Amino acid sequence: HAFLALLLLMNEREWVRAQTWKTNREYAEELHDREPAAARSFIEAARLFEHVYYGRGEAEARDYERMTELLASLVREGAGHAETK
Repeated sequence: HAFLALLLLMNEREWVRAQTWKTNREYAEELHDREPAAARSFIEAARLFEHVYYGRGEAEARDYERMTELLASLVREGAGHAETK
């Protein structure tokens, strides 16, 4: 759910255009073009998500904590970005 929240946040901020057919790699490329400072956090979040969702791995507490840290950092990134507009 945290990863979906991340995608929706980026869509709301117009950093990416959320589409059901897009891959995380396509989102990363789009993000790199529109909001490059956020790309690294997104890529790490995507890896965590893919490990659990596609790799059928178990999400541990530290994985959830890291995902929420990444989401929080992007929320802060956007807040600072909005102040400069």
